[in-house]
Amino acid sequence: MDDQKHRRVYVDCLLASYNASLQMATYEATLVWNKVAALLVADSVLAAITSQAWVGHSGLMLLSSVLGIVTSIAWIVLVNRGVRTFQYWLRKARQDEELVSQIVRSDSDKASRQIHAAKAGVLDLITQGKELADNRPVRVRLPVSKDDRPIQFSWVERRSTGKTIEGWILPLVFVAYFAIALLLYWVN
Repeated sequence: MDDQKHRRVYVDCLLASYNASLQMATYEATLVWNKVAALLVADSVLAAITSQAWVGHSGLMLLSSVLGIVTSIAWIVLVNRGVRTFQYWLRKARQDEELVSQIVRSDSDKASRQIHAAKAGVLDLITQGKELADNRPVRVRLPVSKDDRPIQFSWVERRSTGKTIEGWILPLVFVAYFAIALLLYWVN
């Protein structure tokens, strides 16, 4: 095999790795949201049980409060671990994207450079996504559209990351609720 064929095989392998990484990132993001939904329902049910057991059913109130705190802690751990795994897969895809870009830039043969560039054209996905997340304007040019205005998050959108809300704030609200219920249980 000559050097050009080796490069093509290497680029094809990188593109396969890139696609697999994006699929894993998508899968992990779905898992994170499924965990959030399931744990939100679990904590909501436990909060309802705690509020209904407030009068006259102190044992049930104690049990539901303790289970609520345990569920909320599990929520924090599971969701934040899932977010880190999601970030890993995006970084892996970004690494593959960067390697293909280096090959395209270093290729001396114009025909090979065009083949690699065509294959690597889809790899802008991660780079542009990161630029958008870093609040830099991103232009998406489509051949069928004349609209090439830059896309950019507003100040509010940039500050309100879902990772903070579903990973920390919401479960901590439940922890506070269940802790207050336990405090009231021990006071009475």
